[in-house]
Amino acid sequence: MASKSGKLTSDHFKTWPKEVYFPNVGLSNVLLVDSWTVHCPSAVEEVKLTNKEITLKIIPKGSTGKIQPLDVFGFRVRKNYVRHFSDSVILMNEELNLHLRNNIIKL
Repeated sequence: MASKSGKLTSDHFKTWPKEVYFPNVGLSNVLLVDSWTVHCPSAVEEVKLTNKEITLKIIPKGSTGKIQPLDVFGFRVRKNYVRHFSDSVILMNEELNLHLRNNIIKL
């Protein structure tokens, strides 16, 4: 269920806890999410199973570099690669629209 824009919506986020997280955790657990608005507590509450006790913890804004190493070391490398590739396409005057989702996926 991909979005046309390629961006995660709250409906997309609700699919993950409902279909992946809740069926695979015990009756009492902690769910740690970042502070991005899509990951809001109300989205989790809407899909929470009644027999599960969920403690929702939210990572504070501005703490990415300290506690989310994939954002710093993994995704940053990919974003830099995409930016370098995008700059090269622009400099070579190629007819490739990198704002289209399918063209980015092809990278």
